[in-house]
Amino acid sequence: MNRSTEDRRSRVLLQHAAAAGAIQLPDFISQVGHVEAARLIGDGTAPAMHVPPLHRRITWQDTDRVLKRAEARGIRFVIPGDDEWPTDQIADLAALSEVQEGTGGVPLGLWIRGRQQLNKIVRRGVTVSGTTVPSAYGSFAASEISFGLASAGCPVWSSGSVGIDEAGHRGVLASDSGVPVAVLPSGLDVRHPHHRDVWLDMIAERGAVVSQFPPTVLVTRARATVSRWLCCALTTAVVVIETGRRGAQHSLARSASALQRPVFAVPGPIGSAPSAGCHQLIMDGTAKLITTATDILDCLDTGSADAGGEDAGPRSV
Repeated sequence: MNRSTEDRRSRVLLQHAAAAGAIQLPDFISQVGHVEAARLIGDGTAPAMHVPPLHRRITWQDTDRVLKRAEARGIRFVIPGDDEWPTDQIADLAALSEVQEGTGGVPLGLWIRGRQQLNKIVRRGVTVSGTTVPSAYGSFAASEISFGLASAGCPVWSSGSVGIDEAGHRGVLASDSGVPVAVLPSGLDVRHPHHRDVWLDMIAERGAVVSQFPPTVLVTRARATVSRWLCCALTTAVVVIETGRRGAQHSLARSASALQRPVFAVPGPIGSAPSAGCHQLIMDGTAKLITTATDILDCLDTGSADAGGEDAGPRSV
């Protein structure tokens, strides 16, 4: 077995161990390395102080079955050292304080289904996200802005869920050259009530569906948070359209700001509850107010995308 294959199998096994409850894995891996950590867990001899007894043992046979099934489904497992691994973006993610303090924030590898190479679609990629229960105004804004970004050559990323994220991808797919990307909070083989399988198939056909979790791992709130961190890190900017003051996208914007990714927000009508989070992000300087894709592209092209300050706000409303 060559070193690359051994490393890949080791990372798959470690991902499953983390999903099964081995929350101290980062410390253990930092001490002994990926391959040795996986060997000890696979053999059932890992120190309990680092890896407490799991609800089921993870074996090398499990790992090989997962990789074989993934290959049959057109899913590839990308790890550091592969040509399409986004080295710089993952390094940014590793520096995020929330990730350092959390469990499993930095991916051991990424599962990808789709025709696009990851290292290419992170370039000029923009996250467009918002509520799962949008207004007609919000859905229209998401589609129009995403269409404009896609037509200008920017891959458009989101969680792939219904609502604003789906409306954004609808705009991307309406563009002849649009590249949609979805980052899932679960494994790629898992059905989720907020994701439509046929929609994810369309995204994979034109772009890519990405996850840092093994294919059969279910979504949890913690994994949803981790996937939002990943989406922020892998893109150059974040656009928020309709979110409450305590919505998930409000947290997404804060993480993007911490990663030094420019944050943009689309305003809603005065007194609009769905847009309250966007208004708050604009008022406190976290996000820059925009109304069109051109506003975003102008900021990205000129490097004036820092939120807040005298520069904040669109040219016209």
